Order: sequence, then C-alpha cells, then structure tokens
Amino acid sequence: MTTNFKETAEQLSDNLAIEALSIPLFAEFTPKIYLVRLDAIRCGTNDRIMGNKIFKLLPSIQRAKENNINRIISFGGPWSNHIHALAAAGDAYHLQTVGIIRGERKTTLTPTLQDAQQLGMRLQFVSRSDYQQLQMPSMSATINQQFGDGMIVPVGGSNLDGLLGTTEMGKAIVRHLPKDVSDIWLASATGGTAAGMIAGADAGINNLSNNAYNGNVTAVSVLRHCEMAHDIDGLLQQILLSQAEKIREKGTVSQPWRVLNGYDCGGYARVNKDLLAFHQQLEKQMQEPVDQVYMAKLLFALWTQLREGKLNSHSAIAVIHSGGQQGRRGLVPSI
Repeated sequence: MTTNFKETAEQLSDNLAIEALSIPLFAEFTPKIYLVRLDAIRCGTNDRIMGNKIFKLLPSIQRAKENNINRIISFGGPWSNHIHALAAAGDAYHLQTVGIIRGERKTTLTPTLQDAQQLGMRLQFVSRSDYQQLQMPSMSATINQQFGDGMIVPVGGSNLDGLLGTTEMGKAIVRHLPKDVSDIWLASATGGTAAGMIAGADAGINNLSNNAYNGNVTAVSVLRHCEMAHDIDGLLQQILLSQAEKIREKGTVSQPWRVLNGYDCGGYARVNKDLLAFHQQLEKQMQEPVDQVYMAKLLFALWTQLREGKLNSHSAIAVIHSGGQQGRRGLVPSI
C-alpha cells in the first residue's frame, strides 16, 4: 500500500461520513448534532490504523520510508491509542516499532499492549519518573543507544509530521461540514488533533474560501490538572512556523477556539458515577461501543453544556468521533 500521506488522506477524506446524532439523549436540545465519523476510516494492509491516528502517524511513516529509517520509537501508557495505532502501522508498513510504556510491567498485559506485542512492537516498561525524563529532547541519543537508531515520535504522535497531518484532517473536515455547523467539538489529550483541527479550519479563513468555516472549535480536555490551552497554543505556533511566510508573519490563527475543562471525570482513562451512567445510556441508544477515554467524555461534556443552556445560540454542532474504541476494553463495569 502507498505511504504517500496526501494521496491516502485525500482518498480517505473523500469518503468521510458525517451523520446526524439522532438519539434520545440529545433530542430535546435546539442545536442539531452531527457526528464526524473519523472512526469509520481505516488504512494499512491490516486495516487496523483508524481515525485521527491515520493523519497523525502516516506522515511520520512516509518520512521514515523516504529516509530509509526502519524503526520508530514512541511513548504511551498501558491503554494508549497511540501505541496501539503505531504498532498497527509498523505491522502494515514493515517497520520495527518500540513502545516505551509508562509504569511497571504487570503479570497480565492490557488488551492494548497484547495487541501491540502481537503486531510486532517491542515493549519497554519504565518507571513514571524515567518515562518523563526519556521524553526530553536531550535523551534522544540515550534512547537510540538502548533501542537502536530510529525515529523518535513523541507521546500521542504530536510531532511536526503529526501536526501537519492533522491540519490536513482539519481541512478535510471543514470541506465536508454541513453549512449550518457553528461549532466543532473534539476530545483532546496531547492537543495535537485539536491544534490540527484549528489550523485546518484557519486555512480556509486565510484562503478566503467559500468553504471557510465561520464557527468555533471546542477542545474538551480529558486530562486532569493540565495546561491544555497553553499546549495547543504551542503546537499551533509550530504549525505556523512551518507555513508560508504570509501565514507565518501573523504569529497567530484567526480561527476562534477554546478549551473546555472539568470533564476529565477523575483523570485520563478514569470514570466516575456520572460518566458511567451517561455512558451506559449512550451505548444503548447508539447501539455501538463507545470508548470511555475520549468519546464518552466528549459527548458527556456536550450533553451537560446543552442541559445547562449554554449552547442555545448554536444552529448545529459537529462532534468529531476520532476512533480509539480499542480503549473501551478497559472500562470497569459499575457495581
């Protein structure tokens, strides 16, 4: 299969499905809710790279192939969508992958890590303190000495390759959005997908396109005690610095955006009673599995804001379903 990212992205985005979220949970509210089904697009010979991870990882895969790099090294936790997707990408495109995993190795691996190992990824477990230290740019030589020369991709895949890839994702989404959409919502952890969505929407504003998106972008943080707005702003600066001079000179984006905190429900990959109750209704009404790490929290945040009457001015809201249902296997049933 081709590793040409732009060619693959264009082919996939041409088939991007956007459907109305017509379930009782959202039926009483004024704004129409659309679901942008990134989760339905897949690529790779194994058909296991999906959703936003296609746009985050394929540019790095392409660069590795072009530069005869045969190993990619990255970071993640035991339920990481990024680690799962990177292992799948390595299997599909014949690259060695190494996952530096936060925390001690358990007697039984999570299903995420079992999959990653079966897909050929080498797993290296490190303490939380070492995990943070190894992510520092100054540690790249140490990592290459330990695991062999390779491309080091940051946690979540939010390097410049990934940021430019998700910018293409953002452009594709805006091209396909119904005209009545006044707000785009998505879940955010490392901030890379959110930054790409913002930059992709901003590109339409800069080009004065008839398809320019005129609404807001709302990133719902799934992390607790983080500086998500600061992180996204830093990633946007990286995107801007890579662009043409006339865009770079602005130093900022025209696209309005915000971060919505307070819906982490206990922290990354954690749930509380309110989220569990909402999640059970959500899956029953959608008649499909929904991961609790990103999508359930995103939709819970939207539902709560609608109930509180904070979004009545919107005509329609597009919610990005980024994929990652593999994390659903980590949900602990409520008692």
